[in-house]
Amino acid sequence: MKTCNKTPLALSTFSSVDLEDEPFQVVIAKGVFDIVPGAPLALASTQEVIALDEAVPFKIGTDILCQATAYAPGGVPVPSFRVGWAVGASTRHHTVTGPRARVYTPLLGWSLSPIVPVRRAPLGDALAREGEGYRYLRGDEEVILENLHPEYPRLTFRLPNLLVATALVDR
Repeated sequence: MKTCNKTPLALSTFSSVDLEDEPFQVVIAKGVFDIVPGAPLALASTQEVIALDEAVPFKIGTDILCQATAYAPGGVPVPSFRVGWAVGASTRHHTVTGPRARVYTPLLGWSLSPIVPVRRAPLGDALAREGEGYRYLRGDEEVILENLHPEYPRLTFRLPNLLVATALVDR
């Protein structure tokens, strides 16, 4: 089966079966975008290939992943601070804390050390949000990032309103 990709995005496809054992084709599109404050996302000049672990054989709903670095307000090291994002009506917040360790003392037993203040911390998948009960995003939603950019404590922009158009040609 041949894929006809009419987008600037990386594209991959594979076959799968649904809960009733009916076969269907999965199409994965991945785009990398540049953030411009107050404007829609702009397609980056360099795109990434789709990794094997990004292929999900059966998915109902939309995932929103925020893999980012958290930045303390004002760039001043603090023991903990709040970060968050909003995509349209979907909002997620998370408290970032500096590292601490378990400490053993003979008289008190195990306890936690004081939190070490941090300026920044990687989040990984800490703000992942799965299938909000909707199948897809419109594509023009407003996005708000709080303490997730080194220069902008609150960064607002819009999704690029990009329509993914592809065709599977049986040849």
